[in-house]
Amino acid sequence: RGEIALQNYSTLAERGKKDDKKVLNSINKALFKLGFFDEFRIRKYGKRYYEFWSSHSSSNMKANLADSGFGASQVLPVLIALYTSVPNSTLLFEQPEIHLHPAAQAELGSILVDACSDDKRIIVETHSENLLLRIQTEIAKGNISNNDVIFHYIQLKRYGHKVIQTPLDEKGKLTKKWPKGFFEEGFIESKKLSKARRNK
Repeated sequence: RGEIALQNYSTLAERGKKDDKKVLNSINKALFKLGFFDEFRIRKYGKRYYEFWSSHSSSNMKANLADSGFGASQVLPVLIALYTSVPNSTLLFEQPEIHLHPAAQAELGSILVDACSDDKRIIVETHSENLLLRIQTEIAKGNISNNDVIFHYIQLKRYGHKVIQTPLDEKGKLTKKWPKGFFEEGFIESKKLSKARRNK
């Protein structure tokens, strides 16, 4: 559930082994890709307490993690879990893109692909079209096999829910028609906006 994510991070930083530094570097690199920080550091107080600080190149100011925005504090446990999980883990994430702006949502798709491996299963429940599109792009680029990715859509029926599996081809294209209300909505809204402008 992410409750001990920061404790895990601080343990790696304090232990300081070669593999620990590699994991921390992956986490920090992911934070940078998402646009949150250029630098993320911890400061120890006594034997048990740590303070987490961040800085950004656009400002000389340093900020406590608690003051760095809700998006950063929400996605950080996701990133830590991705890179610190033990072999044969199954990771479950519920809307990891929440509180992220659209570009960061898409970048999170690439980070999930980067963290995926033969001994790590990642299950994501998401409402983000940007995240799904980026995963499709990563398939098209050859960064992950289409055989390693499955999209499921849960559709409400009169007597319950139906799970619809939507495979992808080697170019990241959906091989079945996606249910109404996804992917084409941006195009439909753009058409509505153009029509409203013309009428005005």
